[in-house]
Amino acid sequence: MSAKKVGTMVAIAVFLLAMASTVNAYSGHGTGEVTLDGTGKLLARGYGNVSITLNGTVDMMCKRGVLVVTDNYGDIEITATGFGYRKELGEHRWLYRGTGSIVITGSDILVELHAQNGALTAKGTGSARLNGTGAYIAC
Repeated sequence: MSAKKVGTMVAIAVFLLAMASTVNAYSGHGTGEVTLDGTGKLLARGYGNVSITLNGTVDMMCKRGVLVVTDNYGDIEITATGFGYRKELGEHRWLYRGTGSIVITGSDILVELHAQNGALTAKGTGSARLNGTGAYIAC
């Protein structure tokens, strides 16, 4: 990993940890896996895999990512920009590949992401599994 990437990750981790100290929040940084559930907001940035089941909104960007979105209720709204490839995998299920940003809102959604460089904000009620290298704060 380049010095610039390490410096950026350290700066993000310091910022997120500073935020965590001022609110009732869970946070972490480094390499590993964490599972979170509840109601509130999740901010995360890094490299690896993310799986979110949510009643709410996910706003994310990724570079060289693979994203699968599933709408379990039938009321999903998706606004995507970029991504070189999009395919409908079946009823209420989509695949996005490449670099881009996306906002997903729904009552019962599953968002699965594998990215070399990604950032996300999730708001609502649900659960999230983060596996890789990066930083997060949940409040």
